[in-house]
Amino acid sequence: MEHASRQKRSTYIDLLKVESPFPRTILLAIMLTGIWYSLRSALMESNQHRKSDLTEFSSKDSLAPLPASDHRFIIIAHRGDHVVAPENSLQALDSALAHGVDYVEIDLRTSQDSVLYIMHDESVNRTTTGKGLLRRMPAIDLDTCHLRNSRETIPRLSKYLEKCGRRMNIYLDFKDADVRQTLKMLDEYRMRNHILVYINSYTQYAEWRKWSPETPVIVSLPGHIKDSPGMKEFLDKYPAEVLDGGHDEYEPAMVEYAESKGIRVWPDIQGSNEEKDWETAIRKGFTGLQTDHPENLARWLHDKGLR
Repeated sequence: MEHASRQKRSTYIDLLKVESPFPRTILLAIMLTGIWYSLRSALMESNQHRKSDLTEFSSKDSLAPLPASDHRFIIIAHRGDHVVAPENSLQALDSALAHGVDYVEIDLRTSQDSVLYIMHDESVNRTTTGKGLLRRMPAIDLDTCHLRNSRETIPRLSKYLEKCGRRMNIYLDFKDADVRQTLKMLDEYRMRNHILVYINSYTQYAEWRKWSPETPVIVSLPGHIKDSPGMKEFLDKYPAEVLDGGHDEYEPAMVEYAESKGIRVWPDIQGSNEEKDWETAIRKGFTGLQTDHPENLARWLHDKGLR
């Protein structure tokens, strides 16, 4: 292919050099047309491969197993137990571990020099003493940014996995990172079987299905989907092990349909007054919730005999 391209370029250059009755502008137009058709053919070939990949993902006939849990009802601590500690901090992880939650939700981003960090925002301004976009800052600078009201610096994924030590599952909100680099680190800490990955784009979906089809993913339904037929159409195209989204975006029939297909619905319920919605969420048939108050939710579920 490369040899053929060199031949084409040589042909076009030679074409401009030869004596010809045609004006040079016509010859140049012919040359540009040839280049355009070559690029068009390459693009069509690339798109064909992409369509083949789409077919492969859409026809996924079995769901990946979810990480093991000791509880019937799943509690996901939003950014760790961040009401009592800085969000996405190791201290917030410790608190979540102490309350026996099933998953801790964290956000993954990449530094300028390809180091993986736990940070929700693109910018470090809100939650740390530093300033700037994380992806434009090297690790040597990020490691000096302290979390606000804490002695901790921004945790690297490696430190987080080491501290977690397979004692808890991780709900990984995949903000901005490389899939293969992430998998390598998960394998290093033997955490691949303890991960559920939240997908933010189709590109991420395709990459995770390609490089780690055995890793379960969680997706949010598009806002226009309000019923079971719409949910079915979406899941036929993008099979996922778990559905996320706002707890008020689901009707009981939608939850029932998902569960009938082996798909769990674990929506977001986090907020300062979320307790008032817990009963409604249970009646809808959810089997898990992402919460800002993991200790209180665990106690409430225990009192209800649901955990």
